[in-house]
Amino acid sequence: MKFTPFLISSLLLTSLAPAATVMMRFETTLNTTEFGGTASTPLVVTYSFDSALAPTPDGLGVSYGPLSSLEIKLGAETISAAAGSAITIYNNISDGDVYQVMFVGNLLDPEYTLLGADVWAFKMQVTDPSGTMFSDASLPTSFSFGSTSGFYQVADFGLGLGDSRVLGVNESASTPPGERIPFTLTVVPEPGSLAIFGITALGAAGIRRRRRC
Repeated sequence: MKFTPFLISSLLLTSLAPAATVMMRFETTLNTTEFGGTASTPLVVTYSFDSALAPTPDGLGVSYGPLSSLEIKLGAETISAAAGSAITIYNNISDGDVYQVMFVGNLLDPEYTLLGADVWAFKMQVTDPSGTMFSDASLPTSFSFGSTSGFYQVADFGLGLGDSRVLGVNESASTPPGERIPFTLTVVPEPGSLAIFGITALGAAGIRRRRRC
């Protein structure tokens, strides 16, 4: 058998392509002045999951978990908390459509620390009050939107017992659009996907060179 560049790249795609893993990133800012930070501290939440996760009924929603990875970066500090994490989809409820990512740890013995505060839980939530974000409660794997879409957000940390401070933002349908904090939620390519794309491109380039010759 003659191995053409196209065949080689196809074989590499088949053998190297990772399982259907999706990586997403949520970005916003939080007021952390109460914790010695700034009024607009960057929050970046990057997480990955298997697109074949099985659905689990969860009250009015449907949950998918656990996540393969969950990295939460607030300013210069980062925690990784994939354990106890899940995505929950609420389709066509009274608030509209809701996309939620959450992890829950041990309230009595918080495992994480951010800005000097004990953290035992985190919730990131995006709500579309028009109810057009989803057509059903299946697991979304490809979408991109932000505050300009008319959606609003929640990005809130659960702090240790006795800590009454608020580390997060909790918007609602009644939050005036002009007071909502800008955010984005997008799919990002994984390094492995980029490498495979490069291999495919090299194969295609080889074919073009052969044809010109």
